[in-house]
Amino acid sequence: MVLTRRRQVLDMLLAEKNRLGTAPPRFQERIQTHVTWLTTELERGESELDEMIRRRPLWGEHEDLLRSVPGVGPILSRTLLAELPELGTLNRKQIAALVGVAPFNRDRGTLRGHRSIWGGRAAVRTTLYMAT
Repeated sequence: MVLTRRRQVLDMLLAEKNRLGTAPPRFQERIQTHVTWLTTELERGESELDEMIRRRPLWGEHEDLLRSVPGVGPILSRTLLAELPELGTLNRKQIAALVGVAPFNRDRGTLRGHRSIWGGRAAVRTTLYMAT
């Protein structure tokens, strides 16, 4: 839930920053106030996530393990912890299918279809894409 709220606040922050550039001068101060509030809210969410990880030693161990991989930062590791609790219990093919990055075929009889990825957990897939 905290991670979902973080994503929502980030979306609102991006929208407000985009509006700031095109808004008439009379609205810019109010938009800037909202940007400041959203930034503070984002920091509060980060603190909440830190506290949740500190309260659960197992999550801390898993986060340390994930962060030891080059390229895995705090956002990706926390997304994997929160949105993919099956990580570590399933094999790589099962995890890839669960996330929605495994290509599935669409073959019927002698017809060989296009292989594509679909389904899965969009939040995890998006975060993996952005981390890449």
